[in-house]
Amino acid sequence: MGYKHGRRLLINDTLYKTNSTIKDFCIGENIDNIAYVPFKKNFSFKNYDILIIDSTEVNYKNLHPDIVLLVNLPKINLERFIKKTNQKELL
Repeated sequence: MGYKHGRRLLINDTLYKTNSTIKDFCIGENIDNIAYVPFKKNFSFKNYDILIIDSTEVNYKNLHPDIVLLVNLPKINLERFIKKTNQKELL
């Protein structure tokens, strides 16, 4: 995941240096600066609460996100997670 700000790309994946898709995107969008920035695991965007679950430990028990994004093969019990959280979308 990343965020484009002007001619700068902020990205939360350390593999961006070897990812040809990101390099192609930067060329096409005239981006001259890429920076690694770890993102928060939950945040709000356009009045939606978003939770990112990855392979690291996250305590999601008291969270009620609108959108859940699963990345980097998280090891969770998906059925239990869906029952306990009341998300609108699961990606």
